[in-house]
Amino acid sequence: MNTIGYTVVRENLTDPLIESQCLEIIENINRNWSEGKVALIWYYRLDYLFRRGTLSLSELKNRLEERGIQPIFIPFVSASFPVSWWLLPFVLPQWILGAAYVKWKYKIQILHCRSYHAGLLGYISSKFLGFKYIFDPRSPFPEENVSANRWGGVSLNFKLWKKLETLIIKNSRKTILVSSFLQKNYEKSGLSRKAFSIVPNNYPSSFDSASSLQDVSCVLEREYDLVYAGSLGHWNKINPYLKLLSGLNKKSPQKFNMLFIVRNMTETNIKELAKSYNINPDLVDVVSVSQLQVASCLSKCRLGVYLMDTIDPRLGVKTVEYLRAGLPVIVSRNIEGAAELIRKKSLGVVWDHSAEGIVEITRYINCLNPSISIECKEVAKNDFSPSGVAMELTEIYLSL
Repeated sequence: MNTIGYTVVRENLTDPLIESQCLEIIENINRNWSEGKVALIWYYRLDYLFRRGTLSLSELKNRLEERGIQPIFIPFVSASFPVSWWLLPFVLPQWILGAAYVKWKYKIQILHCRSYHAGLLGYISSKFLGFKYIFDPRSPFPEENVSANRWGGVSLNFKLWKKLETLIIKNSRKTILVSSFLQKNYEKSGLSRKAFSIVPNNYPSSFDSASSLQDVSCVLEREYDLVYAGSLGHWNKINPYLKLLSGLNKKSPQKFNMLFIVRNMTETNIKELAKSYNINPDLVDVVSVSQLQVASCLSKCRLGVYLMDTIDPRLGVKTVEYLRAGLPVIVSRNIEGAAELIRKKSLGVVWDHSAEGIVEITRYINCLNPSISIECKEVAKNDFSPSGVAMELTEIYLSL
């Protein structure tokens, strides 16, 4: 039986994104793939053992094994997340030793490398240990760090990771991308179209369960016109969302309200920021809920919102979550993968961040047909289901 080593570096296994995009997919593949299985190889920083509020390694292993996922945990030491070039010579030997142990102990020959760090591990392991590997970058890591003002566009970090990016893709057996726009970005570097396969983001499997529609009346006391669900920070700034809400309420006698389902900003923070955009804070609510409650919260809203000031070629997990919950999407033109989908399927509005665009959005909201909710759900179930994504990955594994 073939075993694929799905490799994750440093990311938190209890994070909702890892849960829906990794663990649920691995669980689904193992349930249905008779010719092989997928083990989870997790490289974790040693300081994880000393953080408050985290599950112990034994608890994590037990939970994974109960779901039919074989856990392989490899520790490493690093002063911080090894993003900078000068940390790589320190962490890479540790990662390679871990890969050698995986090959010797578990007889794994193929790695599915999620993220650039795992991809770098796969590339080095292919040269020194004979592994085959799939690269699954999820997003353009070097450009993201420039957009977040962590690196300059001509910095040594950016130049190094761009060179590593080319090496990782050229030596991978397959590179998996979440949107055609991301593929076009990589092809600009002279990389062959044959190197890529498009496998989109999936929505969480809990969205398919009737039990996901829990009673959230204790959390939400009203319904909402707009909703944003996700994190706020370097990648997803709050400013475009408040700009949109402010613009809508200036253009319409109706006062639109908005719900933020976030974990990393308090209601006080967001309401104070709303005031600076001349938004009545009573029109903004903020909640932090479990992943199992997200679908229920989204069901109390009319439209999902996904905005960015910078160019991003991804589709975005938020997009498929909104659609599965039956919500059309207001999306930035800058988020190219999501904008292409929403425009092609006519399931929302693509906004160019202009005042004229706000007029179009206002008109769209006021003429919104409730039947579009069924169309949104059908598109999500047909194109972005966990089982569908798991099947696509299985076919790639079988082709190696």
